[in-house]
Amino acid sequence: MGDLKKMLQEANNVITSAENTILNGKNSVAVELIKKAEELGKEIFQSIPSDPGVKSLFQKIEKLKKDLERKGIIFNESISYNLPFEAQSWISNIKNLLAFATQQPHLLDQAKSELKSFLSKFPGILPTIPEIKEIQIQIDKIEKDLKESTLFEKGEKIKEKNKVYDDEKFCNLWYQKIKEIPFFDGESKHLPTLLDQKLYYFKAFELIKEFDSQNFIGKKSPNLETLENDIRTRIKNFQEQFNTSVKSIINNYKQEIIDKINMLKNETNEPPFYFSKNEINDLRLKLEELKKAFEPPVIPQELLDLFTNLMDLNEAKKSTQNVKLS
Repeated sequence: MGDLKKMLQEANNVITSAENTILNGKNSVAVELIKKAEELGKEIFQSIPSDPGVKSLFQKIEKLKKDLERKGIIFNESISYNLPFEAQSWISNIKNLLAFATQQPHLLDQAKSELKSFLSKFPGILPTIPEIKEIQIQIDKIEKDLKESTLFEKGEKIKEKNKVYDDEKFCNLWYQKIKEIPFFDGESKHLPTLLDQKLYYFKAFELIKEFDSQNFIGKKSPNLETLENDIRTRIKNFQEQFNTSVKSIINNYKQEIIDKINMLKNETNEPPFYFSKNEINDLRLKLEELKKAFEPPVIPQELLDLFTNLMDLNEAKKSTQNVKLS
């Protein structure tokens, strides 16, 4: 033990000499002295790694190295230490913890705690030892990566929160737009109602086309999804149901004209009966309105022929009555 203390004193004397040579500007001599002190320190370290004097020696060596590095002199850090088995095992355990610290961040804190305990147990082992320096570099890198990952996750959460808000805003806007379109399904026995539905159908068709052009890929609200599905179904089925309703109305008008023709043909009153100008005009207006159900607007030929027949027959009855009255 006494020899080790003498070696430690010798190493400290060498460091003192190195300090003096630096002050005198003899940097190259100082480098050699520092290396000599470092070699002595390594040899002492093998026997008494926990000795405070060893730790103090390496602190002095590190300080002088940094002083020289500031003057442009770079030291070769490839130092070989024969660490005690306990120290090697401890370092191996720290490395194992760091290997999984990125996936399990709590292991980083555990590794840092183990490193602190290790350096407390072996105060002579300074961060200048390559393995310890590598561990510290790895710790710094993992801390940086985890911080960036946390910031990224926070950013993603903010984006997701904004996206949810944007999705909700989009859904509310389009729900109101679609809801504003009056109901239509192409089914009505009343021609004016059916023609109004035709306008609503075209409006809905254009609105859904605009909706599709938004290329919305977010989550639709249940209300919007239900309303959208409903209006798409009604758009799809409208034309067929509209045509069926128009045919029914045509048949009703046809029957109305036929009934009027039969009344004129079968009546035997004196003077002869005929329909008034207002009655004929009312029927004419119905046929004109029916034109709007077709593209291009046109009165079905069968109805037009029947109506022409009715007017001719009515005019004949009217003329007969006028002759008899005169």
